[in-house]
Amino acid sequence: MNTQENPRLAWAQSMLGQSTSQSPSPFGRWLNGTIVEASEACLVLDFIVRPEMTNPAGMLHGGVTAGMFDEVMGMHHFLLNLSQFYPTITLKIDYLGKALPGEVVRVRTELVKKGSTLLYFDGTMYNAEGKLLAKASTHMVVSRQSV
Repeated sequence: MNTQENPRLAWAQSMLGQSTSQSPSPFGRWLNGTIVEASEACLVLDFIVRPEMTNPAGMLHGGVTAGMFDEVMGMHHFLLNLSQFYPTITLKIDYLGKALPGEVVRVRTELVKKGSTLLYFDGTMYNAEGKLLAKASTHMVVSRQSV
């Protein structure tokens, strides 16, 4: 499917290099990522780690990391131009490194499988030096809710 057939993907591609501060998702606005790459196969956003995103040790909080993955994977779902909403039913994360305030983390999601009732995404998070900080996978299942 090309961008002429998929207005959601065309919108995301027109937003490359821009922030998600106008996202329809309140949490997405709070995260305030920057769209780096957008296709039906892959979505990439950069996030600046802010102090309010950290745990008591001063590192990126695991819950915020999970939220970043869930937000980007949900946005990726939106770019598939499906009529039904697919809520997350599983989100598995391996935490492999740390990020500190002021650092940029890059979240990349890839569509692994698109079935009639299930979507499966993989995700990775890297720092600016290319060090792998986290890996994630998710399943989303079709619901009766439309988008």
